[in-house]
Amino acid sequence: MLWALLGVLLLGTAAGICLTMLGDRAALTPYSIR
Repeated sequence: MLWALLGVLLLGTAAGICLTMLGDRAALTPYSIR
């Protein structure tokens, strides 16, 4: 049970980091294009 919870937390954090990085890039692209 503990290992499953740890795996889910790790996957969740990794997905969150990827989403935040993609969001930052999407938010910065318009400024870089200008």
